[in-house]
Amino acid sequence: MAEKILIVDDDPNALRLIGYALQRQGYEIVAAQNGQDAIDKALNEKTKPDLIVLDLMMPEMDGYEVLRRLRANPTMSRVPVILFTAKAQVDDKITGFEAGADDYLTKPVTPAELIARVKALLLRASYTAPERPQAQVIGFLGVKGGAGTTSIALNVAVALAQKEKRVILVECQPYLGTLARQMGLRPRSTLASLGQMKADAIDQASVESCITKHHTGVRVIPAPLKPKATTQPIMPGHAQALINHLNNLAQIVILDLGSQLTPTVRQLLGHCDNVIYVTEADDIALEMTKMLLQEGENLGVRTDALLKIIVVNRIRTAVALTRPDTEDKLEQELLAFIPPAPELFRQGERDGHPAILVQPDGLHANMFRQVADALLDL
Repeated sequence: MAEKILIVDDDPNALRLIGYALQRQGYEIVAAQNGQDAIDKALNEKTKPDLIVLDLMMPEMDGYEVLRRLRANPTMSRVPVILFTAKAQVDDKITGFEAGADDYLTKPVTPAELIARVKALLLRASYTAPERPQAQVIGFLGVKGGAGTTSIALNVAVALAQKEKRVILVECQPYLGTLARQMGLRPRSTLASLGQMKADAIDQASVESCITKHHTGVRVIPAPLKPKATTQPIMPGHAQALINHLNNLAQIVILDLGSQLTPTVRQLLGHCDNVIYVTEADDIALEMTKMLLQEGENLGVRTDALLKIIVVNRIRTAVALTRPDTEDKLEQELLAFIPPAPELFRQGERDGHPAILVQPDGLHANMFRQVADALLDL
């Protein structure tokens, strides 16, 4: 069967000329004239390509953005991409490689050079390394600030480590992280260390240097403790490199995604096998949760990702919503309904211990272990 090449260019003449040159070499050609059409065809099983030739300068969605969105989908993570553009500046090339390009051609290009590059990339892609088991990536996304996302992610991570799983927990905040404090850690390095590097320079050693091990066995990459002005946040290209290396270092990767839907968080959402929405038991938060569930794919969530909800109830009065109330409003069964326990969590934060360790035989500890069991069964 002929190898399939997706050509993306808003110029019909360029599409025709490139397509003709490659078709003469026996390749099957799929054409797209804009970014969204390219993404749709790349992700469609009938038109999924073996290689993509992608024009950089297109209206509405440029080649960089198309490439970032494609690389966010695991099925596109290894498909070779050649960026094709009239821009020849070094910075433009660096941006392209950081977004996930494999090669870069500057217009005008001879058919012979294009064909040679295509053949080389397809040959390289055909040499498949032995499959390495991929880590299960679980993202915890707060529906709104203050929902307790970091605390929930931390306690679930400890519960998974107690089941002898190799767990890495990443606090994906750009600044003013709280995870290190909640765990009583004084990390020598944080996520900001990766933000100071070029994305294509991030290797496994640099990722490992950011990891701090907790006595529970959970390995942690905390967010920087300092305010925004003094830290360098990680960008989508950094996030891609980080996930690639974390897959080699753990069985389970837990991402504390916070509540801000930044481009980096959207990139990370595209790598999550499971997305856990952390929300509160009030009408406004539940309505926001329903909206996020409906908009999942637009936010970067994979279509095959399993979506679950944890509700944190902070109200002890008779007017508080119950678990059946919240499930009725969300029209979905909850993964967990966490009852109020401000003293427990406050003591844990004060002492630098996750709540699951403060009362290891208590109700909340057992609930976090049940969540861990459910995630392992997904």
